[in-house]
Parts: sequence; C-alpha cells; structure tokens
Amino acid sequence: MANDQIKVRLEYLRGEIKAERISYGEIVELQSLAEYIEPGDVVLLEWAGVPENGNDICRNCEAASISGCCEECGQIVKEKNESGVL
Repeated sequence: MANDQIKVRLEYLRGEIKAERISYGEIVELQSLAEYIEPGDVVLLEWAGVPENGNDICRNCEAASISGCCEECGQIVKEKNESGVL
C-alpha cells in the first residue's frame, strides 16, 4: 500500500473511531498500520495498542524495547506502569 493510501485509510479509521462504529477487523488493520501513525496522534496510537510511553522493559534481561519483543533475548516484554515498576 502506498503512503498516500495509508494516510487515507488511517483517516477513514479515525472517522470510524469517532463515529463509535469501528469493527474488530478494522482495529486489527489499524494495529498493522501502527508504524505509519504520527507519533503525536494519541487517538490512533491508543486504538492501535501502542504503549503510551513507548518504552517496554524485558522481564528477562531488562533491556528497553519498543517492538513488544526484546531485541536482546527475544522474550516478550512487559510494559512499565506509571511509577516505572514492571
């Protein structure tokens, strides 16, 4: 999908969110497009399931990760809570 098409699709999905009629399939699509969402677009990032702080910590080796999987050891990471505790 071209960047222009992605932007159009993200705006369509934003409209579905605002109208409170976004489907589960559209949420999955939004999650697949998360890397194209602008960093300050809180609405789309939240609906795409992107962590607010952008920093997850690996339970196994405590390396920071933004991908959901630790680049150091390959384990699933756990998001820090607001106080910085795992």
